[in-house]
Amino acid sequence: MSLKALRTLVTIARHGTFARAADVLSLTPSAVSLHIRSLEQELRVSLFDRSRRQVSLTEAGHLAVERAEGMSAELARRVADGELDAAITTEPVPPYPANLDFTPLYQNRFWAVAGPDFAGANLRELLASQPFPARSLCRLARTY
Repeated sequence: MSLKALRTLVTIARHGTFARAADVLSLTPSAVSLHIRSLEQELRVSLFDRSRRQVSLTEAGHLAVERAEGMSAELARRVADGELDAAITTEPVPPYPANLDFTPLYQNRFWAVAGPDFAGANLRELLASQPFPARSLCRLARTY
């Protein structure tokens, strides 16, 4: 299950529309739809009622959003209590149950992509010398 797709689902629920979620996540509306379609296929349920002009969460959609928004400490407690078999969380922050085993799953790697005129340029110089939209710089800053 894609964490990006779950993040997309939660963002749609929070902001009310696929279009607004696309804007918030800096994705195209078709990418947002693709994330939701992949979740629906994987879960084998409809997450949204699309019979009206304005989409709304189905009962399964509400449940999926509820489960996707768990906080790390709460999820760790639920695993320790036997309510969950496992959970994917951010890095554990003490205090957390001592009997749990934490294993890193992913390491995010980001790439700066520039045209051939900038081959070999230092990233700091590239960012300082090229006009990036303010929105892009805010997104870049949030990822680090």
